[in-house]
Amino acid sequence: MKSRLSFIVLLLTLLIAGLELYWGDAWKHEYLLWEFRIPRVIGALVGGSTLALSGVFLQTLFRNPLAGPFLIGISPGATLAMALGLFWAEQQWGWLLGTTEQILLALGGAFLALLLQLGLARKQSHPYQLLLVGMVLSFVFGAATDLLQNVASAERLKMFSLWSMGSFERVTLDSLPSIVGLFMGLLALALMISTRMDAYLLGDLYAQSGGLSLKKTRHWMIAGGAVGAAWMTAICGPISFIGLVAPHIARELLSSASHRKLILHSAVWGAFLATTADFLAHHLMQHQLLQVNAVSALIGGPILLWSLLKKS
Repeated sequence: MKSRLSFIVLLLTLLIAGLELYWGDAWKHEYLLWEFRIPRVIGALVGGSTLALSGVFLQTLFRNPLAGPFLIGISPGATLAMALGLFWAEQQWGWLLGTTEQILLALGGAFLALLLQLGLARKQSHPYQLLLVGMVLSFVFGAATDLLQNVASAERLKMFSLWSMGSFERVTLDSLPSIVGLFMGLLALALMISTRMDAYLLGDLYAQSGGLSLKKTRHWMIAGGAVGAAWMTAICGPISFIGLVAPHIARELLSSASHRKLILHSAVWGAFLATTADFLAHHLMQHQLLQVNAVSALIGGPILLWSLLKKS
């Protein structure tokens, strides 16, 4: 019965997406519809699912249901790399950062954060200790980003501030194929190694006794988790809580250890959270555009808190 809820949520997500496309008679204006509304709505649908898949990879990698792109430092690492590129490379050397350069910078920062986390995790054993290490890295990356903002020019600072708010409005018809392709690639990878992740979650000894290559499995999960979060951060800016909450909701509803089911249900909940946050950000207050990053936190935070209190 609980698993059917995801199907209802999928229908509700599509209803919200359709409502957004027709809101305010936008469908009557072809340019507005194709250049702005359709890329943003599809970007929210696919981007939310991508962040959810990234969260599945990371939570399985660390065997911790509280691991997410934000909490373990991946999104802050990507943000720091973007700040370095915008405030230093452009300002000092005159480099112009296009979409490709932004994605490469975000990927570099994300992988650096994840490798630091994994290196420090070797000396830790308890899941909550690993989570604390990630939170410390997030604070360090955030502090470094704040310091860079203090020496940036007003023009660069305004550009970075707008980007750091997080918004699916940055998705264009040109960048949309890369987001859809990324999601399809991550979904195929997740389904391909789902049985490996099932065995990995039971512990190293059990996985090795079944002939599983731990190193290879970890590498796949590292790549999936970091690439998904960094790519979306580069294009849309940091979007919080979706990568953490969507897999958490799916796991609670399914009460199953099967990653094949978890992957699909997490993608549905990720699309729902992102689409709902984007819709509320545009229509919750009249003539006022809210930050998707803030709205997603307001939605995801209480859900996660309720789940934790219910368990305790």
